[in-house]
Amino acid sequence: MRLIRAKVFLVAQGVFLLGLAALLGVVRPTSARLMAALPNFCGTLVPPNDGLPELPASDLFTLMDALGPALAARQQNAALPHPVATVCVARAWGRGEWALIALRTLDARGASQDELALAYRARGTWAIAFPETLYYIEWLNAIPRDLLPQTMKAVTAHPTAPADPSQGEYALPYLAGTGALTVRAGVDHDNAIDFSMPSGTPVLAARSGRIEQIVQGNDLCGCSPLFALYNNYVVIDHGDGERSYYLHIATNSVPPDLHEGSFVERGTLIALSGAVGYTCSLVGEGCGPHLHFEVRRQGARIRPRFVETAADILSWQVYTSTNVLALRSLAAPYGRPVTGDFNGDGRADLAVFMEASSSWYVAASAGDGLSAYRGWLGGLPGSPPLIGEGPGERSAPLAGDFDGDGRTDVGLFYAGNGTAFVARSTGQGFTGYALWLADPDAGRAGPPLVGDFNGDRRADLALPQPDGTWAVAASTGRHFDLPAFAPDPPLLQRRSGIGGEGDWNRWFAADMDADGRADLVAYSAESGDWEVALSQGTRFAPPARWITQFGNGSSAQLVGDFNGDGRADAATFASYYGDWWVALSDGRRLLPPTQWLTRLGVGMSDQFAADFNGDGRADAAAFQAQTGVLDVAISNGWVFRFPARWLYGYLTPAVVSQD
Repeated sequence: MRLIRAKVFLVAQGVFLLGLAALLGVVRPTSARLMAALPNFCGTLVPPNDGLPELPASDLFTLMDALGPALAARQQNAALPHPVATVCVARAWGRGEWALIALRTLDARGASQDELALAYRARGTWAIAFPETLYYIEWLNAIPRDLLPQTMKAVTAHPTAPADPSQGEYALPYLAGTGALTVRAGVDHDNAIDFSMPSGTPVLAARSGRIEQIVQGNDLCGCSPLFALYNNYVVIDHGDGERSYYLHIATNSVPPDLHEGSFVERGTLIALSGAVGYTCSLVGEGCGPHLHFEVRRQGARIRPRFVETAADILSWQVYTSTNVLALRSLAAPYGRPVTGDFNGDGRADLAVFMEASSSWYVAASAGDGLSAYRGWLGGLPGSPPLIGEGPGERSAPLAGDFDGDGRTDVGLFYAGNGTAFVARSTGQGFTGYALWLADPDAGRAGPPLVGDFNGDRRADLALPQPDGTWAVAASTGRHFDLPAFAPDPPLLQRRSGIGGEGDWNRWFAADMDADGRADLVAYSAESGDWEVALSQGTRFAPPARWITQFGNGSSAQLVGDFNGDGRADAATFASYYGDWWVALSDGRRLLPPTQWLTRLGVGMSDQFAADFNGDGRADAAAFQAQTGVLDVAISNGWVFRFPARWLYGYLTPAVVSQD
């Protein structure tokens, strides 16, 4: 049966007919003739005189004029479990920019059901949303509560697919530990969930399937239902009648190797979150970045059956008083990144430490990009206990070739009691943590630096002392010796009036003179001074100033061998314009700095200097801890060039079992 667009005729207070006049051949019907022509299933679904505001006649006619083509287009919608063959409009009401339309549908099999269509008017034009429309739930949440009928619930599920729990298990559509938090979903029949998260957060396939639809070219957003027409989204067909929907994704954020028809595994990065479409800020005005996630079976929204684990979900609550569904993720810190050659192939890789679970994820370099993150070490069992007064007692994660096998290992250091744990690299994962140092005095003055200070090709720990000197705990390949030597005279003594509270601001370990031993480097933000104490293998030489007034006002400072001569150089990064300046080392001093790059790393949380392509020169890189994105610019010995995105963000891989 074909639906033909027709005019709308007023037949009684609040009762309208659309399409039936044309279908029945009635050209100029009277009210009596139309009422006589009504099928017996088309009655008043919402009783009159229930307090719902009737629309003015002028609004009714413009609304019905927009409804006709919307219904015709709906009949051609292949996503519906069956085409809507006949429609009776039983009533319409509303106020201002909102209108609600009570419908009764009849499909080709003769099955009927009652539905509630929503309409929003902007600049004199009505837009229509049916229950299967992607933004229907968002509109329903925005409609004033007094416009919703008390005697009728909006039907969002077809009778053939009741809104029961899903058949498959769905993972959270983002990486646990990235700080995402879900907020309200809607009324009691609404199984959609809004995950509040910063723009650029990786959106992951919650379940394996084939990408059915990608819309990512829109870039408009606003706290108005009109903007729902300009949404970006991805739809994944899971092959068993269920589909998952991911809305409000950032413009053109789907990885270039994915397209409609691509098969994706659960945990695959499919987009970055954004604020495109109808999104409202929770604080003040403007757009509100979040991810709208829902699962449907044969067009009906169903509650997803999540894989709930302690590491992923803190609580799942249904607030019956307000019919709000809330899902809260573990509010863990963002990933803490380190670089190193973890698989021993001569190229720097990226490792991210998730503090909530003491887990490590590694993205290996292929020379022109990084692989997807892969779990190299899970948390419990095998994680060191949280020692001290709390997680704050732990320093930043450690990375270095502690056993001298050519592969970078990882570790954790607890300043509260001077303990260090190391997990050695096997090239494909990290072994379980082992205790390598236990010295109550080791961490009294702060976290250690990692470097091969004695030149035996094993990374050691340099430990700051309360008197401003440094001591070294040398690696034996199986543990760190207790600090065996302390410098005399004191090295890099903290000086009054330098760097804020009298301290140097940054400390580094790097081979500045190409003798195979890591040296100590100190930087003062106030003066721009860089001082170096060269390692002599058993002690550090007295410090010397290598450059002054370099890096004043910079956002980050780095060391690395940028020109490949075997000597570590110094670099600074300014976040406002993404400027990178480099001062090359000649083994005795740092030469006058020059600008090597601009526009890399703006808005990113971390900066790195590491040899990602294995050519012997350290490259410039910028990392975003919230999203796991990494941008890299390659060094050619005098500038950084070809800045590009080498890693698109976090994935949710299976964690490698421990030895």
